Amino acid sequence: MAEKRFIKGLFKDTAYGDQPEGSWRHANNMLLNETEGAISNEGGIELSGHLGTNTTIGATNDKVIGAIEVNDDKVILFVTDVVTPFAIATPPFTAPRSEIGVWENGVYTPVFNPALIGPNGKLTNDLTFRETHPIEGTFKIDAKGDLIVYWTDDLNSPRAFNVDRQIRESGNSVSQLYGITSLNLDNIDILNLFPYSGPVPHIWVGDVWFPVSGYPNPHQEVVNEGGGLRTAVYYLAIAYVDDDLVATNYLSVSDPISIVDEFDWTRPTTKKDGADPGNQTSKAIRWRVSNLNVDYKYMRPVIIRKMGEATEAFKMSDIEINMNLAPTPYQEVSFSGTEGISTASVEEVIIDTVAYDTAKTIQQLDNVLYLGNTTKETDLGYQKYANNIKSRSIIKQINPFDEIWATSDALTTGFAHSQVDNGNFVNQRNSYRYIPNITNYRGYMRDEVYAFYIAFIMKDGSMSYAYHIPGREYIEDADYTEYAVGYAARDETGFVQSPNIAAQKLHELSSDARLYHFYDVSDQALGANVWTAGVPRYMGFWNNVTETYPNTDNFEIWDETTFIDVNGVSQNLVTSSLNLTGELKELNVRHHRMPSNDTLERTTITNDLLSEVFPSDVDPTPTPPGTYEGTFRIVYDGTGFADGYTCTPDFQGDTFINSDWSSNVLFRKIYSDSPAAASPPATTVWNSTGVGKFTAQADFTLVTVTTHIQVMNDATSWGIPQDYTCWARIKHTANVGGPNYGGGAGGYSTKIHSARVSTCTMGICSYGQQAYDEFNACPSAQGNVGGVICGTYSVTLMQGETLEVEMAGHASSPPDSGRAHTPIRHNVQQCFGSQDLACGGQTNGIWGCKTSSSYVDFRVQPGGHEEYHDANIKNKVNILGMQFDDIKIPESYKDKIQGFRIYRAKRKYSDRTVLGQSVVIPTFEKTGTLGLCQEAVSPTNLEMATQALSAAGQETETFYACHPWAIGANSYIVPFGTGQNRGQADGTGRAYKNLQFYDFNLLKEKYSLSPATHIKVQYTVDDLTWNGPEINQAKKMLTVLTDPSSVASPDEPYKVKETWGWDEDVASGTAGKNQNCHARDINSAMFVGGRYTRSKVPFLGQSWSLSRVIGQKAKTYLRGDSIFKGASLGFGGDVVNLGGNSSILLGLTDGIELPSVWSQPNLGTIDRWGEYQSGSAFNLVTRTDTEIIGDLPTTPPRHQSYIVNLNAFKTDVYKNIDTQELVWTGYEILEDNLDNFIFDSSGTNISNGDYSTENIIPPGREEETVANSSDGTIFTGSGVFGGDTFIGRCGVSAGYSPLDDQTLYNPEASIHSHIVENSDNIAFRHSKDDNSLYYPGSIAKNVLRGAGSQADFNHIDNLHYNSNYSAENDIRTAFPLPLRDIIQSDFPTRTHRSAKHDTTSIIDNYRVFLANQFKDLPKNRGDLWKLSSFNNLLYFHMEESLFAAQGKQTMNMGDGSEAFVGSGDIFAQDPNEMVQAEGGFGGTQSQWAALTTRYGYFFVDMNSHKVFMMKDQLSEISNLGLETWFQENLSIGVELSTYGFNISCVVDNPIVGFGLTAIYDPKFKRILLTKRDFAPTALFIAGTVLNQQAPPVAGAIAYNPSLCMFQIYFPCLQPVGFSGPPCTEWTPIEWTNEHYFDKIGWTISYYPELGVWGSFHDYVPYIYFNTSTDFYSLTDQYLRPAWTATTLIANHVGTTFGSAGIWKHNSTTNYGIIYQENEASQYTNAQWLTSVDHKSFEFEFIHNEYKGEDTLTAAFNYTLETFNQAGISVLEHGFTSFFIFNTFQMSETAALEYLINIRRIGNNWKVNHFRDMAAIALDNTAGGYYMSTNTNIIGGTNVGTVTTSNFGTVNMFEYDGMFKTANPAYLNLGKTWDLQRKFIDKWVGIRLIYDNVSNNLLNLYATDVVVRKMYR
Repeated sequence: MAEKRFIKGLFKDTAYGDQPEGSWRHANNMLLNETEGAISNEGGIELSGHLGTNTTIGATNDKVIGAIEVNDDKVILFVTDVVTPFAIATPPFTAPRSEIGVWENGVYTPVFNPALIGPNGKLTNDLTFRETHPIEGTFKIDAKGDLIVYWTDDLNSPRAFNVDRQIRESGNSVSQLYGITSLNLDNIDILNLFPYSGPVPHIWVGDVWFPVSGYPNPHQEVVNEGGGLRTAVYYLAIAYVDDDLVATNYLSVSDPISIVDEFDWTRPTTKKDGADPGNQTSKAIRWRVSNLNVDYKYMRPVIIRKMGEATEAFKMSDIEINMNLAPTPYQEVSFSGTEGISTASVEEVIIDTVAYDTAKTIQQLDNVLYLGNTTKETDLGYQKYANNIKSRSIIKQINPFDEIWATSDALTTGFAHSQVDNGNFVNQRNSYRYIPNITNYRGYMRDEVYAFYIAFIMKDGSMSYAYHIPGREYIEDADYTEYAVGYAARDETGFVQSPNIAAQKLHELSSDARLYHFYDVSDQALGANVWTAGVPRYMGFWNNVTETYPNTDNFEIWDETTFIDVNGVSQNLVTSSLNLTGELKELNVRHHRMPSNDTLERTTITNDLLSEVFPSDVDPTPTPPGTYEGTFRIVYDGTGFADGYTCTPDFQGDTFINSDWSSNVLFRKIYSDSPAAASPPATTVWNSTGVGKFTAQADFTLVTVTTHIQVMNDATSWGIPQDYTCWARIKHTANVGGPNYGGGAGGYSTKIHSARVSTCTMGICSYGQQAYDEFNACPSAQGNVGGVICGTYSVTLMQGETLEVEMAGHASSPPDSGRAHTPIRHNVQQCFGSQDLACGGQTNGIWGCKTSSSYVDFRVQPGGHEEYHDANIKNKVNILGMQFDDIKIPESYKDKIQGFRIYRAKRKYSDRTVLGQSVVIPTFEKTGTLGLCQEAVSPTNLEMATQALSAAGQETETFYACHPWAIGANSYIVPFGTGQNRGQADGTGRAYKNLQFYDFNLLKEKYSLSPATHIKVQYTVDDLTWNGPEINQAKKMLTVLTDPSSVASPDEPYKVKETWGWDEDVASGTAGKNQNCHARDINSAMFVGGRYTRSKVPFLGQSWSLSRVIGQKAKTYLRGDSIFKGASLGFGGDVVNLGGNSSILLGLTDGIELPSVWSQPNLGTIDRWGEYQSGSAFNLVTRTDTEIIGDLPTTPPRHQSYIVNLNAFKTDVYKNIDTQELVWTGYEILEDNLDNFIFDSSGTNISNGDYSTENIIPPGREEETVANSSDGTIFTGSGVFGGDTFIGRCGVSAGYSPLDDQTLYNPEASIHSHIVENSDNIAFRHSKDDNSLYYPGSIAKNVLRGAGSQADFNHIDNLHYNSNYSAENDIRTAFPLPLRDIIQSDFPTRTHRSAKHDTTSIIDNYRVFLANQFKDLPKNRGDLWKLSSFNNLLYFHMEESLFAAQGKQTMNMGDGSEAFVGSGDIFAQDPNEMVQAEGGFGGTQSQWAALTTRYGYFFVDMNSHKVFMMKDQLSEISNLGLETWFQENLSIGVELSTYGFNISCVVDNPIVGFGLTAIYDPKFKRILLTKRDFAPTALFIAGTVLNQQAPPVAGAIAYNPSLCMFQIYFPCLQPVGFSGPPCTEWTPIEWTNEHYFDKIGWTISYYPELGVWGSFHDYVPYIYFNTSTDFYSLTDQYLRPAWTATTLIANHVGTTFGSAGIWKHNSTTNYGIIYQENEASQYTNAQWLTSVDHKSFEFEFIHNEYKGEDTLTAAFNYTLETFNQAGISVLEHGFTSFFIFNTFQMSETAALEYLINIRRIGNNWKVNHFRDMAAIALDNTAGGYYMSTNTNIIGGTNVGTVTTSNFGTVNMFEYDGMFKTANPAYLNLGKTWDLQRKFIDKWVGIRLIYDNVSNNLLNLYATDVVVRKMYR
């Protein structure tokens, strides 16, 4: 017979008789390709090295779970300890270590093995390698030549490791990563492929505190000099950068820093204002950054600038991390704008590069790294805990806030004549001009609703979802009696009752209107508003009417271990069922309502008065040229004495006639004169002839008169001395109609002084004084000289007004008192002077005079009021902040998070219930003719004035005038009655109908007013009030008409003349003088908030929150200088705003108007306000505390204002809670502070914390806490600020130019300056020109001059504010938890790719994964199991199909070249499914058995039991002779399925023991496929039997399908294989537990070049790896350790390294020896030889060349070469045994013995001498196949048919996976010779066996058989 050559491979799919030519039936440990055309025995497996450094046994605890073959035949191995238990609860702490090592040249070198147990037993730097999660990886060489490996294990985050850097920088310490020596417990995570931040930077700004002399206050160093920044806001974003220049995402973004032109030291501080975007400054910014991860070498700052509409980013140079050693270590980052910066994309900061928690598979192609089948957990499941968090409001007080020195000079000239702030220190820290306040303490709007969220900072620096924090529950029994009668003990969600019409109107706004919408009970410690006993949380209630929480488990309410029911009772989750009534499910969504100003403890402004008033040291008005200024003295002008002074009897008699006053006292002599510099003498103002008289030279001349007149009396009556009173007065003659005119006769206005004098005898006088009117006692007693008339009188005179000194005498009453007066006559001698000089030598009556005793002084101050006063304006304000309590975090989160941040939803205009806040100015109802002023309506002038003014008509109408201030409180027309509004004591009074409202943000943005529904009074303010200075209108061209008509010429046309100026410039008496209604003088006033009284304070026995409903349409933006037709909208008529500024006009609903407040412009004749005063500066008319604050009701203040909120009634805000745009508050808890919020499993806080933000002081605020202790500022230490509201002094200017026939035309102007809350930082408003002036940023006089008459300062074009200064921290925020959408954390079909690696760049782009660079494959093909690349294409291997990427298709060109026809972007097109079939085709579930070779892509589809090779097309290779075998043997867990195991639970993990693995053998060009599986042990089987008992007993074993694991039950004693304390639970049995599971499996080889299967192999390793020339494996078949010094010889396993060994295949020195060695010589040679196990080389083939007929097999031949260890071909038959078989026959396995059964014939070895040894068996007699047991034809009884073998009874072979073993039961080796038949059949099978003991190489080339035909 011809020789058979073997080239067709292993083939089992046919019957033996049909075995294909050239194939073989079975092979074990066989090789192809050793010699071409030969079948060879496979080389052995030799120890090539070992894990660990122990040279005797290696690292016996270790197991390799991954290998990456890299360049230069090096392999990176990933190793884990599989023996050491994880025990860190109590000392001694233990944990399994992980290791990365390098396999090179047969030596394994650990390069990184981090120490795990840190301080206090904390687990540190754990690589967390676990054998349950094998590692897949790849590598590259970077531009520096460093080897970097990338891997993933589907457990940890994918990682990258610079091997060369580790070797270079770690020195000899493999426990330190890159040589890092920090104590950071997480520095291992810098290996994460998605750069892992570890501790995130905390960026902060604050005060620098100098508690030493010379630095009385802290200051900020955030913004300083030396830069070139433009006006804008700047954010700092920080990322980390490692040595490989790989950057993390940007982890922290600072709050915005506002850059303005001015400086902190600018004085007055109000000059530090804002600027247009983009102005050049000299500023720089310096941030402080703490909590830096020092394991990174650099931080990368990016500056984000918002300037105008542009948001830009600038990348600074990386900064080496090197923090200082301050109490809070930090590092500074400075930005001046002059650095060498590069532009960056804002998206780099805003949009994270993608980070996944895990990835199943990894691959690289074309310098791009790909990850597949990823997961990312963004939902920590915290919502149910967040539902238990409680909010609480707090305040931070600033005292004094935004202090202003409002001196007359400052208001008039801007401190032109005095020191700024009067030389006083004003603390720049105490306003929102100060950067730390803007950054750290932006507050929340009172009475407003906010939505808060908590989000966690993950360990990698990313953010979790943000979890909604519900507002508090409603109070069931709130007390509303302070608001209205009958409102006690009401539910906050109750309807608004109607005790008054105002409340009724609120109720009528909506059927959904409830108490909580309008009234604040946040100060009541009731229900959910209780913080501690008796102390409220100071939070209001809010719920959305139409939005409810979804019916999901997320909206149960939990603390860490309990469920909180509806009554607040904790239900234990372990011992009782959930009380579902306590959930939020389907309840209305609740938000956080801030306390209002009704709540005393949370008001914006305290009502204790801080402002002070005092006389001014400076007169800011210049003295007119030629005007006297100074002090002069006058004395009595007598005659008859040489010195010019005399006392004469003429002075008696008629000098004091009857009861008249007399000016003929001759006090007229100027005695002394002290004029000011450049002033003329006193004679210019004093007339010393005739009656002495002072005459004022100019308006507003302040004169202070001081009298000191000594009087004596020697009168007697009938000899009895008489008492008389001498009187003196200052006579003031006022101009008729002038401001001083009181209507008296002659226009007199007097001040009286008096002295009562007793009769004097011979110079002995009794002394007495009597006070009357403004009399003041004299400075000192004058002795017994009679009486002294002394006093002081101050008066402001208008030009031409006069003063005289008059005297009179009477017994008791002054003249003009209505009583009779007795003149001093005849014997009465009266004299002025001193008693020390006799008059005329007389001795009994006439006394001498002396100038020092009697005089009158005049102090003259032209252009001044009696005396200017200044005000130091200061108030205490409270910034509203938040605290959060009961933030309880389960300890299980601790390994995932490093902190948390508090966010709030951005309060869009649509979410506002408070639209704005402002002072309001009422309009005044008037009736008259519009278009004409009162001056123009004289009968002779009316017609001409009508034409000159182009007046439309002369109809009388009712209109509302927009006066710039409230006129007298009782002047308003609208009445109201008792119980409706507050008012006079009898319940009557007047009220405001229409209001002008000036919220800065609304006027600037012009938001729609349609949402506005009502106003709510916040404060009634007692104002400091000034009369304005002398200001004039701008001149204009006047039209003057005259009528030349006469009787003779009645129809003459008017004559027209134009004049430049004012009406006053037209000559008096001239026709047409007042035709233009353009007066010169502007009446003005200024009002600044003094004391702020919240509207809830009781007034006349009542307490109200003054909410007033606005008419439905009565709300509009009112243009300046306009007449608005408002009647149809509910304003009651036209609203006249001529000469006025823009405002928001609000009309209140009829019947609920706002009660008027005090306004007294004309109190007295001197300190009037709102009146023009020539030459005057600002005159403060409120000069005492009583005048500022009033003493209601007896002494009301001069002016009051309302501060009101404009409110919008809304049913829902922030809808929906999962779609809100979030803003970071700037509050974060990091690192150790997190322990304050962590519960352990027992429900105990792990650090004795209180779960509150209350006592956690963020970095940077420690210094401020110290600083604030010196200035009276209340600081609670912490708090959540970061709101959207600033507090500031808002200056409102208003004007009005009357043009009606009832009003004199004098324009009016005012300034109202009050503290308000606003979403814009009003302190940074700025002006650009004279059209945009404002107070306090501009000089008040200039503001008044221009207000309305020259410019509309409130027009949108004139409200200059850089909106960037209102920017929030919305650059990089968290996202709310989706409520109803499925939160996808698993992306099983996704492939995500990195940025493309630039081979010239040192930046590792493999670690940059942009957000949109992913591809999701169809989900109907199962999960993505493997990413592979072959032939420059990327393959996406799904569980059920194979996809190839598109985009790189090529076509053949005519010249033989190829050209790309695809886009080149493989993500640009959907991948192509290789075989489209219903249900898929060619999938894989075996990641570790899929590999790419030069011959194609090899993989296994275990579900279909097929094996494939993908080259040009997808080909099934399992059907190349082994289809049936694979169908039977590819399933895993089959042997366990009998006991309940679910095969679908099989995990693809050959490391543990379930699954397939494969390797390519580069030497012999074969693929080795290994299956690993488990089989039950006898102990396991016994346990399953025990489980059949009920109840189960100890040792019972059952399958748990939910765990996909078997469990064992032991209530008391531990069964075999377990140790530790007894337990009473079912405990999972680990698959590695050898007491219960045996490791089984097989290995088969495939030759892709030949396209044939080769052989089975006796090794079943758990992992392979290869180099360019060899392949290696590791086994876990041995105990750990495999050998010890005490191991009995009988237990020797032939190896000392065992499972720690690294084994090289294809060894030619130890054929047949697998995983055994004696490298350490721990065995003797004899011991080792007795324990070594040689695996045989077996080759089974079939000869069926004559299969058409029976033949007798006489012998067989084989052609063979045998080579010894020297490589010499030796004459040996090689094989050591054989057996043959056919259909029924089988020989025994016989040893080949030369010349016994084998001999050499030529080049062949011939084998014979074999016989059939199959046991003879009878056919079954009970119904046998051939013959029954009936009586046969010869009369006997059939006993069965004798057969030739046991065929049909037992199998000839036993099959177990790869093993095909002759069944001993099939043979009868005791068969007698006569029954040993020859082999006759149509085919014969032969198995050759070589035991490999002789360690030779066999090359089998061919076989043949010797047969002869059989004819019988």
